[in-house]
Amino acid sequence: MDKQSTTLPRIKALLNIPVEKMIDPSVLIMSIDKTVEEAVENMQEKNAKAILVSDKGEPKGIVTKTDIIFKVVDKGKPLNSTTLGMIMSSPIRSLLPHSTFKDVLDHMEKFSVRQIVVQEGSSIIGVVTRDTIYEKLQAVTLPTKESLMGAILTGTKVDKPVEQTKDDGLFSIPLGKVMDPNILVIEHNKTVSDAIDLLKQKKSKLILVSNIGESIGIVSKSDMLFKVAARKLSPKKITLRHIMSSPVHSLSITSSVRDALEYMDKYKVRQIAVFSAQLKNRVLGMITRDYIYENLKAHHLLE
Repeated sequence: MDKQSTTLPRIKALLNIPVEKMIDPSVLIMSIDKTVEEAVENMQEKNAKAILVSDKGEPKGIVTKTDIIFKVVDKGKPLNSTTLGMIMSSPIRSLLPHSTFKDVLDHMEKFSVRQIVVQEGSSIIGVVTRDTIYEKLQAVTLPTKESLMGAILTGTKVDKPVEQTKDDGLFSIPLGKVMDPNILVIEHNKTVSDAIDLLKQKKSKLILVSNIGESIGIVSKSDMLFKVAARKLSPKKITLRHIMSSPVHSLSITSSVRDALEYMDKYKVRQIAVFSAQLKNRVLGMITRDYIYENLKAHHLLE
């Protein structure tokens, strides 16, 4: 392949793709009067990340897993009588279908949102999420030469990495320099309610579960929502050990960001623990999809 081809030009090309090519099919649209119980059932069935709340076809707000956990589960409100209209975040931010991927990034940063509604007039075309962005970025950092544009335009899975060059910037940086060191470590015998309280205080997105200092699992908001709320269990009675995902996927602090991207793609995980072999494999931080995205912005690769 051409030795001049690098990751950065591929990202630059991605920024000009029309937003209508970036629609996240996993975002559901539900009426404002539907209950949280119905929303959770639909989210679990469709593996949805968020709900776009509408009133007579007009978008009114967004409901995420975080909204349900913090506004309903944590407060002990009944899922079957709490409506989406009661907990949705609004107003929504929207763009026209011909807007570019760069426009989406700018809107997300300007308004501090994770979802952008794509609409034309009163018609809802769909939603672009932070996860969509990550998947498209992953497609252009780990593609084959032949499948590059197809991956960008359709989200088609690609298998083989492009030959690396010296100009890889962020992607060649060791995880020890870009990981999130502010990990939330909680003992396995703590309850889900304990964990929710700490999540709100620390503004963390996931929990590393430990047993006398040893990392044994990870608990995400999806675990709390689908393994506790969806089953109508009490978060005050369920411990983290009962809902954690294990084993903990991990990489050394000397591994690169590209190593992390390839690992996430291979094992279909969204977060990786970063450990130090010199410190008896102690976990020092986490690398997640969101953190990779934030580092791309920090390195001015999305401008």
